[in-house]
Amino acid sequence: MRGAGAQRGRDAEVSLANELAEAGWLVGSRRHITGPGDLLAVYPGRVPLLIEVKTTSYGPFDRFGPDARKALQTAAADSGALAILAWRKPGMPTWKMLAAGSWPEMDRVHKHV
Repeated sequence: MRGAGAQRGRDAEVSLANELAEAGWLVGSRRHITGPGDLLAVYPGRVPLLIEVKTTSYGPFDRFGPDARKALQTAAADSGALAILAWRKPGMPTWKMLAAGSWPEMDRVHKHV
């Protein structure tokens, strides 16, 4: 049986995938594939996106530490994709899409964004 946090995470992934699909992106879930990233999104003529989806109260990097950030960046670079953190505070309507270049240094975690 899944916990409330896991279900909230799954719901967030589906919500973002639907929003991207409505904007013309082809989106696939990576939930059942080992490795970093929750969604893979492609759009004609654009670099693919490898997306980590987070819905945390204390900021985008609260549960996305240095090791996870590095793993996502490496997987994205190895596949020619752009690493993205999609974050939304629970209960808020809009996503904040953060490309890897805007993430904090690998040895720090920023909270309360």
